[in-house]
Amino acid sequence: GLISSDFVGALKALPADEAKVIAVGARSLEAAQAFATSLGVPKAHAGYEALANDPDVDVVYVGTVAQTHADCARIALAAGKPVLVEKPLAMNGEE
Repeated sequence: GLISSDFVGALKALPADEAKVIAVGARSLEAAQAFATSLGVPKAHAGYEALANDPDVDVVYVGTVAQTHADCARIALAAGKPVLVEKPLAMNGEE
């Protein structure tokens, strides 16, 4: 989405020793590859588990649709990754 594209662009504007965008993930490999190609990101993953389990990924930014934020954050946290989530973190108190 637009916010994720802007976020990646902002990270890529930083010096390479401060931040690097290594990989992206999406529900389908095709979507991940299209997003990665459009922004010059080297790796694309089919599924958020694959992204979270990539040993080259240090931090996960969750920029999916709001209804999936909590699930995607849980996946990354279960893989031991720090997570930055777009608002809202969850859709309700139960999540």
